[in-house]
Amino acid sequence: MIGPWLEAADFTLDAEGRILSWSPAAKEAYGYCANEVLGHHLSVLYEDDHHDDAERLLLTARRYGFCSATVRRQRCDGIALVLQARVIAYERAETADIGYAEIDLPLGDEEKDGRDAAADRLIRLAAHELRAPLGVVLGALTLLGLQLSDTPAQGLPEPASELLTVAQDELRQMDDLLGGILDSWRTKQAELAVHPVACDMREIVETGLRPLLLMPGRVQVQAPAWPLPLQGDPACLRQVVRNLVANAVKYSPADAPIDVRVDDLGHHVRVGVLDRGIGIAEDDLERIFERHYRGRLQPEVDPGGMGLGLHVCRTIVEAHGGRIWAEQREGGGACLSFELPRTTGLFAV
Repeated sequence: MIGPWLEAADFTLDAEGRILSWSPAAKEAYGYCANEVLGHHLSVLYEDDHHDDAERLLLTARRYGFCSATVRRQRCDGIALVLQARVIAYERAETADIGYAEIDLPLGDEEKDGRDAAADRLIRLAAHELRAPLGVVLGALTLLGLQLSDTPAQGLPEPASELLTVAQDELRQMDDLLGGILDSWRTKQAELAVHPVACDMREIVETGLRPLLLMPGRVQVQAPAWPLPLQGDPACLRQVVRNLVANAVKYSPADAPIDVRVDDLGHHVRVGVLDRGIGIAEDDLERIFERHYRGRLQPEVDPGGMGLGLHVCRTIVEAHGGRIWAEQREGGGACLSFELPRTTGLFAV
């Protein structure tokens, strides 16, 4: 093992992912001199069977403007590194094309924890403060669209309608991203609290999926006709259901239905989300619930994201004394399920 480097390792990349600049801290972290890596693709820092991870990291940064992920890389001497990579996509003034700036931080050492605490607090504060005005803008655009569509004369012109839809979709993605940042911070700091009350799992599923149920044929729910009472946090459990369905939608064709099954098992309640998407590799079935972990995908089918949704699901489910797991669906696709006991007590997060 090598000791932690003293500064965050930073370097820049061009639009194709080739290394443009290399700091002294990057040299100390990876062991390469600048002349050994300049002009080489980012994948030079990965083990041979992880080269696709480099493209996926850049693709996510390009799509959202920023990406923070736990990555596994390799020093020039073959020593494995696990670190937090933070990548920002920006427009390069000299060429007018895209470029990337990356900062890498080591994981698992006390010095890093102390150095990075202030940055974590700043990110949390920024994400929290940005969500409020973002919600106001999204609400205003939604109201504007409704008002214009009710105009007696001509309604909303088609180009303006498309632009309004694009703006709303982008704002929702930003809100999801900020929510993911906050969830990441809370789970990391064990602050994702649950507040149990008497609730109905059937109602939680229906209310949690109400927006998606307005899309005919997209999401199909099968549930008993009777209530499924238990002690739980309705808001947190709705988030679990939404996250699982959102994950299924992201990795499924646009015309493929998503099945949500709610089962009464007597002393337990089970909810399963089944899709006909690309499926989950056998080696990833356990790991997809880890923080920031995302199964290996080809860049062209990568839907982006921070790899937090399923981790948050596991945190919430386990806080309720339940379990969550993933399976390959017979005939293709995946099935993600969670099971909760009908108990009055909850477990610490």
